Amino acid sequence: MPENWRHKDVKRLCWLTLFVSVLSLVSCGDDEEEINPGGSGCQEVVPTPYGLWSEFLEPEEVIAQIPDLKRHSIGLYQNIRNVDIGDPGFASLFEEASCGGLEVRAWLTLPEEDGYWPNEKNVDLFYSEAVRLAEWIRSSGWAIDWIVVDMEPALQMFTTLIELFEQGDIPGAFNLLFDNRDAAAYAEALVKYADMVDTLHGMGFKVMVVTIPLVLDDVGDDDALIQDVLDIPVHGVPWDQFSFMAYTTTFSRLLGTELSADLVHSYSADADKMYGDKAAIDLGVIAHGGMVEGEGITDVDEVRSQVGAAKMAGLEDIHAYSLDGIVHSDEQDPWYEAFQTPEPTEPPEEESMVTLFRGGLRFLDLLLP
Repeated sequence: MPENWRHKDVKRLCWLTLFVSVLSLVSCGDDEEEINPGGSGCQEVVPTPYGLWSEFLEPEEVIAQIPDLKRHSIGLYQNIRNVDIGDPGFASLFEEASCGGLEVRAWLTLPEEDGYWPNEKNVDLFYSEAVRLAEWIRSSGWAIDWIVVDMEPALQMFTTLIELFEQGDIPGAFNLLFDNRDAAAYAEALVKYADMVDTLHGMGFKVMVVTIPLVLDDVGDDDALIQDVLDIPVHGVPWDQFSFMAYTTTFSRLLGTELSADLVHSYSADADKMYGDKAAIDLGVIAHGGMVEGEGITDVDEVRSQVGAAKMAGLEDIHAYSLDGIVHSDEQDPWYEAFQTPEPTEPPEEESMVTLFRGGLRFLDLLLP
């Protein structure tokens, strides 16, 4: 310290140092609490009952949507094919999203030649790749706690089935399904998927299954006929959430008539009855199709009515396919805000085709051995 400093100069310097220190602690402390609760520079992830699927967007396109998804309390259910496990682009996406406090669920799919979606036919490959994905997530330290199993028939079979229905070849469609029946293979796959879920649970993950809602019509007897012919083992596996794709666009194509919120209400009510707080519903398709192309919902009011129908049926967890369609729309906020639609005062108008279709399925399920 310079010899010519007086006592009062030293005193002023001490007070100034103390003031600056306190000021920096206050300001930095507030920022740290807001964006870095764990001291890692990341926001705390807050779970949400709402979610949007992202399937074909590039990682940087999804990253651009993270602030809006977070602002509207909508989780990201991000598709990642097994060949992209370890990819730097997806690593950046998972880092940005989970570190930004957005709930992320990792939705795994396979190459198209291997069926794309997990099912009875590719259970061994999917099991091993699901574990590999889980190991990558855990080793990277991302705040991702859910693995999604999108249980559907193999892409090739599903595409053929839809084509037969659209051509009006109902006998051909039923022949395809019943020729595919294999009770022994189904039972074996059921055991393997249950073991996979147990393994992922042991790694600290929750596992969500999303599947065709016809699973909810496969009840009332001692067999799993509908699940067997579609290669989708669902009942009997300890999933942490069961979500059902009540896509009005897909069912409208298959049945040749326009369907709306009653389809969602009908399946939502049964999902709630069967699975309680583990039940969820999926709405779609917004704007355009996914692996199976088709015209999607272009009126946001239709999504609002379906969200309201699901809530009236007792469900809180509501997801929609997809972020892809919303990103490419002229206005995005109305689609995001549709999740906040309040429960209506009356259920949607009943649609006779929904009653006829579901009743016919259950009759066949009980009738056939």
